[in-house]
Amino acid sequence: MRRRLVWGGLAVSWIGACGIAFGQAPPAGGVKTIRLNVDNGTRPTPVTAEQVTVFQLGSGMTPVIELANVTFPTTIPDIPVNGAQPVLLQVRYQDVSYNQPVSFGEQDTADVEVAVYDTTATWDPEAITVTTSRILFRRLGDKMSIDKVYVIDNRSQPPVTYYDPEGSFRFHLPSTGLSEVRGVSAAGASGMPVPQPSFPLEGLDGVYASRTAMKPGETQIGVSYDVDYASGSHEMSTEAFYPLSELLVLVAPADIEITGDGWQNLGTEPEGRFAVARLGDVEVGDPIRLRLSGGSTDATDLVGSSRTPNANPAPSASQRITQLPDPTRAEKWIVVLLMGAALAFGLVSAVMARASPEEIASTLKRLEAEHDAGELTKDEYQSRKKGLQRQLDALDSGDAGR
Repeated sequence: MRRRLVWGGLAVSWIGACGIAFGQAPPAGGVKTIRLNVDNGTRPTPVTAEQVTVFQLGSGMTPVIELANVTFPTTIPDIPVNGAQPVLLQVRYQDVSYNQPVSFGEQDTADVEVAVYDTTATWDPEAITVTTSRILFRRLGDKMSIDKVYVIDNRSQPPVTYYDPEGSFRFHLPSTGLSEVRGVSAAGASGMPVPQPSFPLEGLDGVYASRTAMKPGETQIGVSYDVDYASGSHEMSTEAFYPLSELLVLVAPADIEITGDGWQNLGTEPEGRFAVARLGDVEVGDPIRLRLSGGSTDATDLVGSSRTPNANPAPSASQRITQLPDPTRAEKWIVVLLMGAALAFGLVSAVMARASPEEIASTLKRLEAEHDAGELTKDEYQSRKKGLQRQLDALDSGDAGR
């Protein structure tokens, strides 16, 4: 087993265990030990990992120990830590990385169990499904900010990891009007988002793929980008790459007009911040077209921004979407993606329940009081008021769709 210690910018390699390199003092948190065992969750066979890496977490992910061709169980001593911050343990098996945050607390040693799985390059639609598909649109002046969330459930038996190096997950980016790509990221059971290098598929206009490994259980994939909205309109035009029981969109501000064949208008959420629309029973190859037009000029105060500095410019037709140089940047915007998914779940029940006219009138009165007290800007007040008025009009007409 070949061990590589990375410490204070200096890398030292050796065979077997070793003390602190060149007598260098450990960081303030001292050094810790991990007793690690890795099992194959697909079949009862011994595991040899191609690589095991320990990362320090903080302003970034810094590798502090790297081991190659590791058999288990094994002990990893002399792990430098920063105070009480956890480290990230990464086990690479059959070209797939399995990540496990490790916290030591007051202990010097942590016992860690990691499950890895055999890999398949075949997507089995009976075992792997896209269970959730959500899109959050936010107008930011002359731009429309778009955050997409997909949740993929892998229920294969025996459990295997789906991974295709030629592209595991397909998604669409507009070929015109795209101004900035903010990132593609995935989070698995550990909950830690990891940037995903993505690339265009030859001969398919605007279609990209990521090399995301779909491990047993749920994987959340986020795609985040901006399009031009200076004209006051944007049209989403794509097709379904996977069957979807429903596609839900949230649009802020709520006074943006939403039109499109087959879309059901679910109205506005009780606070008037979002308009919600739903497209149900989508099959592979079905066209997905939605047009947004008008609306108040800025949703910044309605929904937190997922923008990050130095985002990627819009890729050309043949350009790859490269990995973000600072992995922590993914965490800054994945929160918004996951928030969009969570809001979607909560808003569906809230919107489908349909607030009564009395409840809407009460909310309108409260918004007016907040505006008079200076707690809401004029644009925010007008946007929420219009959204609530549209919901009230829908109740009066009994119309649930556009």
